[in-house]
Amino acid sequence: MPLVTRAGETFVSRMAASLLNAVGLTELVASDSAGYRRLAIALAKDAPRRRGLRAAFAQRVPTSSLFRPERFARQLDALLRAMHAQTLARRRDTIVLPPQI
Repeated sequence: MPLVTRAGETFVSRMAASLLNAVGLTELVASDSAGYRRLAIALAKDAPRRRGLRAAFAQRVPTSSLFRPERFARQLDALLRAMHAQTLARRRDTIVLPPQI
């Protein structure tokens, strides 16, 4: 840590930006290649900032939706049950998502 990414069109860049957003570290997402280089160089030269980012990350992890597997499992189970029920009812054209748990 810290992870620096450039927002882009690839799966990897979107995933990295999404993960950083989920833990509230959007300042580590550059909008272009030049910004990515500037950010990476600035972080490489700034040990206190890197320590601060690590501390912020460690503090935010326990409350982040990324690290709540029980909730994810409940939501996935509800989605699969809804899909199964709709398939049994022969409603194959549309999947209606259950309410958030």
